[in-house]
Amino acid sequence: TAELVATSASGLQDAIEGALARAGRRLGAVDWFQVTDLRGTVIDGRVARWQVGLTVGYRNRAAAEPVGGTDTD
Repeated sequence: TAELVATSASGLQDAIEGALARAGRRLGAVDWFQVTDLRGTVIDGRVARWQVGLTVGYRNRAAAEPVGGTDTD
């Protein structure tokens, strides 16, 4: 597992999807996530930024690749 934090001015889903995209590029194939923390910044009584903490489960890139060559029967 890995712990991530992401932010977005446009919404919670954008923050989560941004974190998952970054995790996929750096860690490998992400299988699941859990929101562990949720907070935000308020300016003039409105949400200005969302911040989300995530735990993600992933498969290592090397483990996700096929083992051996292709069958050529």
